[in-house]
Amino acid sequence: MIVGTPPARYPTAVFSDDDPTRRARLPPRVLLVDEAPAEQWMLGQLLGHWGYVTFEAGTTAEALERTAGARPDLVIVNLHQPDAAEDRHLIGLLRDRSEPPPIIALCPHGGAAVDETTAVLPKPFELGALLELVARHTRRA
Repeated sequence: MIVGTPPARYPTAVFSDDDPTRRARLPPRVLLVDEAPAEQWMLGQLLGHWGYVTFEAGTTAEALERTAGARPDLVIVNLHQPDAAEDRHLIGLLRDRSEPPPIIALCPHGGAAVDETTAVLPKPFELGALLELVARHTRRA
């Protein structure tokens, strides 16, 4: 059974959580939450080049819809001002799940840390620092 509604450009099977052994063989899935399409595209291209499967959400509602049926291996939330309150609300909702995914918050100019996140990466950031965090938090047992 296929769960969730993945974007059309990715194979539907990538988003299935039915077979844990199969999922363990697939590339890690990363949800990118960013209201800025250009930044979302850039992060998706970088992570795709590094072998990750990305899917995107521009709003809290889209992020919750994308994670309703299949748990991503990692969520990256780009905190924007003045919408940081909505982004923080999303982080809280994801953290309240029975199996919350690791969450990396990208904060402008080293903004205040978000307690519920797994990691905070201040912007601007080095690409190596992003890759290191993503790799660390997408390792599977």
